[in-house]
Amino acid sequence: MLYERIFRPMAVIVWQAAYPVLAACILYEISRERRFIMTGGAYTAYNNSMAHMTDRNDKVLLMLYDGALKYVRFARIGIEEKSPKIRGENISKVMAILTELDCALDREIGGPLAENLSRLYRYMMDRLTVANMDSDAEALDEVERLLSELKEGFEGAVKEKCTEMPVHLEVEKYGTQRRFCLAI
Repeated sequence: MLYERIFRPMAVIVWQAAYPVLAACILYEISRERRFIMTGGAYTAYNNSMAHMTDRNDKVLLMLYDGALKYVRFARIGIEEKSPKIRGENISKVMAILTELDCALDREIGGPLAENLSRLYRYMMDRLTVANMDSDAEALDEVERLLSELKEGFEGAVKEKCTEMPVHLEVEKYGTQRRFCLAI
């Protein structure tokens, strides 16, 4: 028990540093499992502590797009400074994010839209490969433009979704304790 309390958080920190995309997805799953049933004042404390963690798919998606755009800009600096290390490291981070986005697509529910997004992600990965091999800033510009457009589109969809769908808080009484269930 003591081992888990000491070393498990350290493992999460190492994971977050080494694999930021996977860590965000794992933290989302952990928060999703824990957020549904809380008793008494623990709900408020837990909600306050988890407020800054990404517990919704739309926030994770926007964070991934932000990260990809950031790494594209860093890769451009690597091209301008003629640094293959900086260029390669940042392009590989963008490709990892695009791979995760592609793997996260639900092709059954999304249908043709998911397939088109998958093709677009693969196209951007091809362009990133060209940018890395040839130090092609134009290929990076194209990927940055596509990522920006996708991010803007998803931001608009998230804003529209948030205005249409309020958060419901259900309170069930069990004797002297209360059980809170948050449905998002």
